[in-house]
Amino acid sequence: MISSQDNIRVGIIGFGKRGILHASLVNINPQAEWMAACDTNEQLLLFMKNIYPQVSFFQNADEMLEKTSINTIFICTPDNTHLSLATKLIKKNMNIFVENPLADSFSSSKQMVSLISEGSNVYSVG
Repeated sequence: MISSQDNIRVGIIGFGKRGILHASLVNINPQAEWMAACDTNEQLLLFMKNIYPQVSFFQNADEMLEKTSINTIFICTPDNTHLSLATKLIKKNMNIFVENPLADSFSSSKQMVSLISEGSNVYSVG
């Protein structure tokens, strides 16, 4: 869990419109540092790297998690990927923001809520 003295080191998975919006919001928070982003669109990442040279960009979420010291993840990917990503991130003890909807089905949402209820980190859906 993040205390009020901790820096929030953010990674964003999925860098479409909502990922870019969340990056902008992170940038105005003095306690947060946007450190990394991940997306499968290589051209988008190359373009964004020119605008944000201080941010590390990846095409693979696992590589992003291995090569950075992020402690908070924004999941801004298609709904059907939310459960698998959140499961992986919960096991890595990450704080997680999931873009709405929580998951692609009621069953997947229930699974995610069950996983989240076992942890002590910060989880949010927006």
